Amino acid sequence: MTYVAVLCAILLLLPTQVFRLFTSDEAVLSWAATFMPVMVVNFTCSALMGPYNALINGLGYASLSMVISLLDGVVARIFLSLTLGAAYGVMGYWYGTGLAGVVTVVLAAGYYYSGRWRTRKLLVDE
Repeated sequence: MTYVAVLCAILLLLPTQVFRLFTSDEAVLSWAATFMPVMVVNFTCSALMGPYNALINGLGYASLSMVISLLDGVVARIFLSLTLGAAYGVMGYWYGTGLAGVVTVVLAAGYYYSGRWRTRKLLVDE
């Protein structure tokens, strides 16, 4: 998580310089400072999603993993993007995509912190 924090700090403090590594187009560079906060949300959620999803998959609870992934990839991402996009334009679409990861993190972390995974019957015990 430390690397994600460092990456996020760099992206927030030097967005134009990071974008300049990939393009010199001034129209693109003008969006750098606007777009980077969205990516910081997205990177943070991605860093938090992995361990929780790995736990769920490692337990053999593929159905919960699939439900969470569908909620993230289809329901939350489309709903949030359309809702925020209608209200805030392009920025709303971006934030809808970035915030959809929060749904995954909340659901997977909720499962972990509830402790229900400790009592789940393992496939090898069947």
